[in-house]
Amino acid sequence: MIKAPNLREDVSPLLSVQDLKTYFRKEEGGSVKAVDGVSLHIRKKEILGVVGESGSGKSITALSILRLFPSPPGYIAGGDILFENQSLLAKTQKEMRLIRGKDISMVFQEPMSSLNPAYTVGYQIRENIQLHQNVTKKEALDHAVDMLRLVGIASPEKRVHDYPFQMSGGMRQRVMVAMALSCQPKLLIADEPTTALDVTIQAQILRLILETREKVGSAIMLITHDLGVVAEVCERVVVMYSGKVLEVAYVNDLFNHPAHPYTQGLLQAIPRLDDTRDRLSIIPGSIPNPANLPEGCRFYPRCQYAEERCQTEQPPLVSPKPSQWVSCWRVAGEKEMDSDAIAATAAKAPLNV
Repeated sequence: MIKAPNLREDVSPLLSVQDLKTYFRKEEGGSVKAVDGVSLHIRKKEILGVVGESGSGKSITALSILRLFPSPPGYIAGGDILFENQSLLAKTQKEMRLIRGKDISMVFQEPMSSLNPAYTVGYQIRENIQLHQNVTKKEALDHAVDMLRLVGIASPEKRVHDYPFQMSGGMRQRVMVAMALSCQPKLLIADEPTTALDVTIQAQILRLILETREKVGSAIMLITHDLGVVAEVCERVVVMYSGKVLEVAYVNDLFNHPAHPYTQGLLQAIPRLDDTRDRLSIIPGSIPNPANLPEGCRFYPRCQYAEERCQTEQPPLVSPKPSQWVSCWRVAGEKEMDSDAIAATAAKAPLNV
């Protein structure tokens, strides 16, 4: 069993995303709202899970943090991203290049498309080290060998000269982890790091990320579809849907007492050994087209509890209890909050979760 330590005593945010809006301009006019008012935070050494269906805005949120989305057509339409209390949106591209790979690193979904096939893996790791550290080429290559050894690649002195096509999918993913951790980043963003890997390799990669995190001391933002992975390795979880945050909670609270209908639907769709149902539950319908979003709650066309208000007004994040934030009029109604109280409560979310 892979378990992350409890970090509730550390409340200082390393990264704070505040009402982030990342849009993409369309050729025919208008914009696609890929990320529309997302707020989340990550504490030092914490593992935060970000879950949701494809198209929820998880990856665009991660790319926005590093400002790696294509621009144009993409642009930040509002909000802010604070890293160690400094706005990343105020940084120049030159300053961002010094932050990427050093203070904030990212493991992308598909290592074969993320690694350059024309260069050896050792060259690519060495290049990142030399960019951020004052070392010679030989020292950087020696460090690359050490990183390959750290992530469990056998014969790293030989493998450092291999090209990506000479490695298996699991080994390439280990190389991506080695590259991302080579400069001991304060924050590691892992975007579906176990995609297309068999379950044995998945477990090895997750264990590797946790072990190297303990050695390096990085916080981790883990983007995944797999709620089982979230249950095992994360302390808190953010549930996203159609560019919005629908729920934020500690993992135990989320799995034992999910508050949002979407979260409940996701959990009911997970197969369980003790489940006697003939068929798994499903969430009817599909995620809305980001170019044609509902006017009110993004989830209301698929929600069994939808009311008239849900069709016209977007619900804010409110707190049904101290450790949980939910964007749902059903929850807000149960709290019997007036508009001023909702606005005051939502202004605090989710930084005190």
